Amino acid sequence: MAYFDHHQYYKDDIPEIAHTEYRVTSEETTAYNCIAWALEIPDQWIDPTPDYIWHEEVERGYTVAVFMELFTRWGRYESCDNGSLEEGYQKIAIYHDGFNQFHHVARQLASGKWTSKLGSNEDIEHELSGLEGKFYGYAKIFMKRPVSV
Repeated sequence: MAYFDHHQYYKDDIPEIAHTEYRVTSEETTAYNCIAWALEIPDQWIDPTPDYIWHEEVERGYTVAVFMELFTRWGRYESCDNGSLEEGYQKIAIYHDGFNQFHHVARQLASGKWTSKLGSNEDIEHELSGLEGKFYGYAKIFMKRPVSV
């Protein structure tokens, strides 16, 4: 098995993470991606590319609108104003670029921190700003759903 230097990956692609608190919470895997992780489906790779699983009622594409529809239909999320911790709700943050193209999604933990699956790499617990930049874009869209009791 090849050695993955996550420190070099972070330095090259997400340099802002060095200025925030984060921790690696899993080994790298291709079993799932950030979309599946946000939907709490840890055994599927969900992607609008035709070779991957996708919600049948959502058009395939990479715009923020497509992903908001995906999270609404599949995850029962609805738009909200911000990523502040809100009792009784779980939130997601959609990262996108200036062209309204989806790049990443993170899920909020009960602690208020965020969790992300970094492509085929590992999961991390992090602050929202740690992933922001040219690679993942910016967390500007937030959605929430009631927490199951």
